[in-house]
Amino acid sequence: EFNYTKINSNKVFDEEVLAKRFLNQKMKNGQLAPLPFLTIEMGKLFKYFHKQQIQIPNLTKLVEFVLSLPGTSAPVKKIFSMMKNIM
Repeated sequence: EFNYTKINSNKVFDEEVLAKRFLNQKMKNGQLAPLPFLTIEMGKLFKYFHKQQIQIPNLTKLVEFVLSLPGTSAPVKKIFSMMKNIM
């Protein structure tokens, strides 16, 4: 279930800077996976922050929201197509 609390834009910027530092350090060490595997790296990022007890609630909310968006409009088209058949 998505948490509908507001995202603090000032704090999400600070959290994003922390994430960039983490990913840049991985890149410098040659530990960053190629782009198709970036979701794996994001998983590592969130695990690392959780393990280090670094709070990133705004970035987490933003990622949850983005990942909840449908990749295509196909489900919507299917619903309208079904409605057309009913009417």
